This record gives sequence, structure tokens and C-alpha cells, in this order.
Amino acid sequence: MKKGERRIHKHEHHGAAPIREEGRDRIEVHVAGVCLRAVNGRWKLLAAKRTRKRSLFPGKWECGGGQVRRGEDFIAALKRQMFEEFGLDIHPLYPIETYAIPIPQPPRLIPGVRYLCVANAGRVRLNKKEHSSYRWLEIPVPKLDWIGGLKETLDGIQLPDVGSMTTDPVSTQDSPPEKYHGLVSKRQSDTPS
Repeated sequence: MKKGERRIHKHEHHGAAPIREEGRDRIEVHVAGVCLRAVNGRWKLLAAKRTRKRSLFPGKWECGGGQVRRGEDFIAALKRQMFEEFGLDIHPLYPIETYAIPIPQPPRLIPGVRYLCVANAGRVRLNKKEHSSYRWLEIPVPKLDWIGGLKETLDGIQLPDVGSMTTDPVSTQDSPPEKYHGLVSKRQSDTPS
């Protein structure tokens, strides 16, 4: 290094980073649900097998979800996704994890948030473009060909007490089990101004 030259560190801030108004950084964000339904005093979990024609995780088992659209928050996107994929109205309870989907070409990550939900009564009307079959499963879930890491997440969920659920499960959103406190923050409308 010559006298007077300054070494530039790879992570040094130069005051020229792009800002959102420039529109340079556009990302895809996903939301996913883990939907429960009380059956004979026990929780069952909805799982579906992705069609073999899907570009991501063909033929793998999952619980549903997808891309957040412009103008949607996570809850609106989750409700839309679960209705589009399964024909079910759901009540999100609280987020249970964040995740990232690695995409090989072009190399990138799709970030996401997974929520625990309660599915309203009604039969599943499967979107055959997305899934080839579905099952209501006991928890812990059986060994199926799951998307990587999902079985471990599902088996580790701290389930609410079936008997404690009100007719409006959303009312429990403000008090998730302590295990999830790091993922949950008050909605902006819930915080005093």
C-alpha cells in the first residue's frame, strides 16, 4: 500500500448504499402456515404433498404457504395462501419461525415467516396445481418426504391446549408460549402512541 492510500474494508460504510426509493433491491418474501384443527379433543395438522411439476421441492410434503404480494402484510398473505391452496379460512395464532429457501439459479435466498394457525370447519378443497394430496396428521408428524427441516420444526411446536381455545383463536395472538417470544412483536396497531 502506497503512502496516502487508504485501505478499503469490504464491509466499510461509504455513505453510498442504495435506498429503497431507488428501487434497486426487490426481493421475494414468503409466508407459511401450520394449520391445526381440533378432532376429538386432539390437534391434527394439515399437510399436503407438492405436485411433481413444482419448481421448488417437487413431490415433497409441506403445510402450505407462498409469496407475499405487493400491498399485503403477513397475515393477509397467509389467509389468502391457505384459502387458495386448501379452500380453508384460517385464524393465525402467532409466528413460530423464520426461514430461508435457498434458490440455486440465480443463487439467492427467499426469506419467510411461518405461523401457527387454526383452520375453521369445512372440508379441504385442494388446489391441484399446487398439491397432489393432503392428510390431517397426528403430532408428532410421521416420517414423510418433507421439505428439509420442516419435520423437525413441526415436531418442536409447542401446541396450545385444545380446551383453552376460544371461538376466536386470534385472541390468543398476544400471548404465545414463551418459546416463541423472540419471534413475536406487538402489531403496530396494538402499541400505544
